[in-house]
Amino acid sequence: MLEKLIGQSAAILESYSIALVVVNQARRIVWANRAMHSMFGYACDEMIGQSTRILFIDQQSYDTFGAEVYARLETQYAYNGSFPQKRKDGSVGWYEFNISHLAGHPDITVGAVVDRTESHQTRQLLEESESRYRMVVEDQTETISRFLPDGTFVFVNDVYCRLFGKTHQELIGRRWHPTVHPDDLPMVEARLRTMSPDHRVVFVENRVFVAGGALRWMQFVNRGFYDADGKLEQIQSVGRDITRLKEIETGLRKSEAQLQRAQAVGRIGSFQMDGNGGVLKISQETARLFDFADKNLATFDAWFARVHPADREKVKTAWYAALQGAPYDVTYRIVVHGQIRWIRALAELEFDRQGQWLNAVGTVQDISDLKQAETALVKAQQHAEQANRAKTRFLAAASHDLRQPLQAILLLIEVLKANGLNEKQQDIVQQLSRSSRALGDILNQLLDMSKLETGNIQAAPEAVCCQDLLGIIQAEFSPLASAKRLRLELFRSQHCPLLFTDQQLLMNLLRNLVGNAVKFTERGRILVAIRPRGSRALIQVWDTGIGIPQQALHAIFDEYVQINNPERDRAKGVGLGLSIGKRVARLLDTEIRCRSELGRGSVFEFCVPLYADAETEDNLLAAETAAAAGSELAPGHRILIVEDDPDLGVATKLAFEMQGLQAMLFRSAEDALASPRLYATDYYLCDYRLPGMDGLQFLETVRQHAPGPVRAVLLTGETTPENLARMQESGWPLLSKPVQFDKLLATLEAGSE
Repeated sequence: MLEKLIGQSAAILESYSIALVVVNQARRIVWANRAMHSMFGYACDEMIGQSTRILFIDQQSYDTFGAEVYARLETQYAYNGSFPQKRKDGSVGWYEFNISHLAGHPDITVGAVVDRTESHQTRQLLEESESRYRMVVEDQTETISRFLPDGTFVFVNDVYCRLFGKTHQELIGRRWHPTVHPDDLPMVEARLRTMSPDHRVVFVENRVFVAGGALRWMQFVNRGFYDADGKLEQIQSVGRDITRLKEIETGLRKSEAQLQRAQAVGRIGSFQMDGNGGVLKISQETARLFDFADKNLATFDAWFARVHPADREKVKTAWYAALQGAPYDVTYRIVVHGQIRWIRALAELEFDRQGQWLNAVGTVQDISDLKQAETALVKAQQHAEQANRAKTRFLAAASHDLRQPLQAILLLIEVLKANGLNEKQQDIVQQLSRSSRALGDILNQLLDMSKLETGNIQAAPEAVCCQDLLGIIQAEFSPLASAKRLRLELFRSQHCPLLFTDQQLLMNLLRNLVGNAVKFTERGRILVAIRPRGSRALIQVWDTGIGIPQQALHAIFDEYVQINNPERDRAKGVGLGLSIGKRVARLLDTEIRCRSELGRGSVFEFCVPLYADAETEDNLLAAETAAAAGSELAPGHRILIVEDDPDLGVATKLAFEMQGLQAMLFRSAEDALASPRLYATDYYLCDYRLPGMDGLQFLETVRQHAPGPVRAVLLTGETTPENLARMQESGWPLLSKPVQFDKLLATLEAGSE
């Protein structure tokens, strides 16, 4: 039927200038007139039986066109539209289609095709022109200009005129070159010469002179327009001011340069590693430290290869721990050109919500000098410790050797005093006594300072009876105060029976303060008081001495400082007392405070804890009461002396004999133990350092075999912490040489009770 219908109309249809085509349901051409064949470059009847796919550029356009046509024909009578089509020779043109179903044959479509290629090209030109105009309109906030290939302006917008302070008339027909900085002009011209039909857009950044002669940075987007022959006709230039961006860029470069210099000075580099792929980025200083020729070529493997083989496992362990959330802070060695460097690396890792590692940012620092300094410090510390031990040994030996003759001098002075001297002789002996006491004080202060400096003194708190403390102060300082016609007064609140502190250190501190009070008070009285202050006891030493200026109060605790001793009277010490006292107070966890008024006196005070154990308090108070009922040393009592120093031994024996006691002297513990009169004595006075058995062992042996209580005092010139601790822990009364004879008598009396 279709062939019959076409055959009847073929002559008419062939005469049409409009291209006609008939397509079946399979989208195959069943008929096309000569105009259709000619339009697409096919010979007559060559298209018959062919798929319409031969007319389309590609499969996608074929499918798209078919879908549009059949979708339209389902709802409308006809389809009208333009579409690019391919000719037999492969060229493409634009064609307008009018398509409808053949009447009575819904499976057959008839199309009329008109060539619209020329009009399409015209429309493209119009669109390009419109695009140029739109570009100008849209870029009105920027400078816009058009110029010929030689740089002559043919158009400038108002923004351009305002920026350069010129009118349109002053710019049109002139060239843009004078506005460009001379140093940038060659670069701008060279960049514009790179423009071509295939590379129509060129970006240029350069400096220009704007209105008023100011220099600004501009960025120009230059677009070339070419004719059909590819000849450049005009250049359109759109510019924007980027001065601020350049300033920021310059600042960033400067900051980066400063950072690089700072990293170089501090030998600290930085790095960044990407968790996805392990890309490593490093700073210039990191590249220098690890000897990477190009920081952009650094890799993880190259970095790890520089780690010292002995440290690689440590580095890996630290990194794996950091991946689990631990801080990354590791010190390791690297080997560069055969030299070892010490590196400290720190990093902060970032993780996503699932705990996956994203990246790491960190620093690496060359600490080789620090490691060398640490090594040198360790060696220096070892040398210092060796020197300190040698110093301690020297002090132990020297102090013992110095104390022995000084002790003998003090005792012989006491013997001289009791031998009926005339007034002049008594004055000489008294002066000798003061000088000897001063020498002893200086020696003790120097040795105490040495022990404090070496840290050889540690506090050992225990229950301390306040009444006993005051008794010792009374025994030691009452004769000194009486010699200067001073009243020594002691006060203890009934609410302060016991203290909890180190008795030896506390007595050291009290002797220091009371001794100063006696030295610097010429008339009046000295008061030592113990009062409660909450859970602590306030201990005060008052005097009516010369006082201390307010401006000097801060300096009195410094070493070798004496405020009121311009004549450097050695009887008043060398200025170490309060400095030692300050350090002792620190060991007792307290602080000495001072209040003073010139011409009226001073008060020094500090606090120590009260003892809170009621049972211990009752026992000590009972012992105190029992002691009060005892007897004093009396003539006729016997004392056994063990002293290996011949001069000191003789002096000690004479001193006791002058007091009316019967004294027995032995040069060694073994000699004393062998004596049949060993236990026929009332008191024992023994030096610690003896040939063979020491004094402590001697007293323990006597105590084990004595028929009754042993009353003894241990003397020593030792300064070594180990030996002093051993003696203090023994429980025997201990006195350090040199000791005043009256203090020795008081201690023997207290020990005997």
